[in-house]
Amino acid sequence: MEIRVCLVSLLRNSHRNLSCLALYSFLRAEGIPTDLLFLPREEEYDEEKFLGFLREKSVTVVGISVMTDNVGFAGKLSRAVHCSLPGIHIIWGGIHPTLEPFACLDQADSVFVGEGEPSMIRFLNCLRDGKVPQGLAGVVTRETKKNGLQAPPKRVDTLDSLPVITYEWDSFYVQDAQSLRRFNPTEYARYSNYSGEDYTLMATRSCPFSCAFCCNSFLNELYGTKGEVRRRSVAHVLKEIDQARKMIPNLKFINFIDDQFLTARNWNDEFCSEYKKRVGLPFIIRLTPGTFRSEDLAGLKEAGLRFVQIGLQSGSPRTNKEIFGRRFSRK
Repeated sequence: MEIRVCLVSLLRNSHRNLSCLALYSFLRAEGIPTDLLFLPREEEYDEEKFLGFLREKSVTVVGISVMTDNVGFAGKLSRAVHCSLPGIHIIWGGIHPTLEPFACLDQADSVFVGEGEPSMIRFLNCLRDGKVPQGLAGVVTRETKKNGLQAPPKRVDTLDSLPVITYEWDSFYVQDAQSLRRFNPTEYARYSNYSGEDYTLMATRSCPFSCAFCCNSFLNELYGTKGEVRRRSVAHVLKEIDQARKMIPNLKFINFIDDQFLTARNWNDEFCSEYKKRVGLPFIIRLTPGTFRSEDLAGLKEAGLRFVQIGLQSGSPRTNKEIFGRRFSRK
């Protein structure tokens, strides 16, 4: 079986599916022919065009990034593929399949629990060779469902070992009410919250907190790494921004969507120095109250920080501690 992958993003009204973008960049770096299709509006989805695209591209593996709010749409796509193109293997990944892997096997042929990179190439090699993938970390298939999750999921500990995310317009597509067409800088601007002037990325994976309302509490427990944040090097982050500036002509500011941007002061000091010299664009970050000092913000502001998004779940210490499991002080 020849392997050709189509990754499908269902994130509504957006192209900012960093999970799909990261996995796309990883597969391409490994030499796996891969396309990325954005389906940002379920009500504008055209099944005939979608299936025609898969036929035209000779796709053999479809990977769908699934969240709980789009699980119905993912099921609709999977049923259409199983009915019309039964030779295609369907993988579900993302936070919903990570939380409910066995329920998702009613729709998908295989489910990836947690991060996809550690087992993806071995998995695709099994499909290529006509074998049932067995014993792969974080992977469960219909054939192995009765045995449960045979190996616990792994995570990528050294983020610099991964390729930086890159937008490759020749392999990106979007389907909406207009048509199914190439996703190019014009489409990037159309589906951006800021007319294509922003670039979104993350400098870390994981979160130092395990709040009861957040999926990170489950992921920290899944990996047994509560509070441990993995960071990309400053050089790795800036390399991605350098590439983005070449691919996105109207880029004017950077949007870091890490749940907690400031997790190590030595890293922050290096970032401020290098970002100011090499990038110099305004940027946005997320922070948690009580986790930063005024001097931390002063350095970030000098480097280009213009906006900070802060989450305040409750003004009650009791609610934060006893219900949300969130460390918080009003002082």
